[in-house]
Amino acid sequence: MNTGSSRPVAQVGSDPELVAFGEAAHRHALMPGWEFQGAVHDAPIPAEQAYRWSWTEVLRPMMVKAYDVVDPVKAERRNLIMANPGLKRAATTETLIAAVQGVLPGEIAPAHRHTAGALRFMIEGRGALTIVDGEPCYMDPASLILTPQWCWHDHANETDQPVIWLDVLDVPFIVGINQWFWEPFPREIQSRSRPRGENLKRFGAGIVRPVGPRVHDGPSPLLVYPWERAESALAELAVRYLKAHGPATPTDLAGWSGIRAGDARRAWAGIEDRLVQVETGRGPMWSLRGSMAEAPRGLVRLIPWWDEYLLGWKDRDPVAPPHHWRKINRDGRGWLNPTILVDGLAVGMWNTKQTPKALQVEVRPFSRLSPTVRRGIRREAEHLSEFLDAPVQPLVG
Repeated sequence: MNTGSSRPVAQVGSDPELVAFGEAAHRHALMPGWEFQGAVHDAPIPAEQAYRWSWTEVLRPMMVKAYDVVDPVKAERRNLIMANPGLKRAATTETLIAAVQGVLPGEIAPAHRHTAGALRFMIEGRGALTIVDGEPCYMDPASLILTPQWCWHDHANETDQPVIWLDVLDVPFIVGINQWFWEPFPREIQSRSRPRGENLKRFGAGIVRPVGPRVHDGPSPLLVYPWERAESALAELAVRYLKAHGPATPTDLAGWSGIRAGDARRAWAGIEDRLVQVETGRGPMWSLRGSMAEAPRGLVRLIPWWDEYLLGWKDRDPVAPPHHWRKINRDGRGWLNPTILVDGLAVGMWNTKQTPKALQVEVRPFSRLSPTVRRGIRREAEHLSEFLDAPVQPLVG
């Protein structure tokens, strides 16, 4: 970390004896460390240049021209590497290569393997495939396909339309550690050892492992990440979020989950038929259909330190007005106190104090509590006692 220090570093001067010593060291393939340290900068100096490769103006037109002049079998791949002008080599960044690759109907790109790993995103077309160690992986729009290091892989377009996808490989990194090499497959294409969709069926569940021997001890055996799975996962995320935090907005979901605003809107659209609009003091918000009617009234909860419910919205108004939120959040220092909720709204804070006879639950309301709320707090204290299997004494007043 650059602290802004101006202390001179490795300033040894140019004394003739020191210069002569340095020259003698170099003759023995030695470099004085102070020479190296003196040339080190106090902040990164990127070699890459900011550069934009336009899809419509550059990448696609150049690939269409390449269709006429490049045979992917003879060239091994019909691809165009985005070579950063500042690096002056086959690299998009210091550690990665990005390239577009095109395959016409009926064409193949021959099988080989290499020490760099690769990922692929389909840009134009659908239904082409890459075969990874005999596993056919079909590439649909926006789907992600992985090719781990040293796996045999070839590509084929068995559709009636050209396809173009994005390749990303860590070739510059592998070259930098002097581990770049590759090997052609004995034949142009591999045999397909499994049926279409088998990889996703076997490994796509994510929470269970298929019965049988381990495939290998290397990277994840899941090679295909369909975009449809991502869309359904976004929709499920929105449902689970609204069950805990509705009514809310897509902006709230983005702030709570960390996903991009556009993805939050896409998640909302995926469950549109399950939403009902609710007018609130913050404007229109949405809940899951039926959830408002099903929620019991007068529900009291004692939530603990750092409960995520308190962070469920972009702003905190659905939980507490600003003057109460400052108390919950310890005057804005980011320390969330245990809070008393009534129908999802903060009405006070609570804490515990251990005594010889019982764990006392001390209540600090923001305003006078109704008898109903006080009874609810006592019920919550009983639940806490059952959970801890210890006596709990609520101090409600």
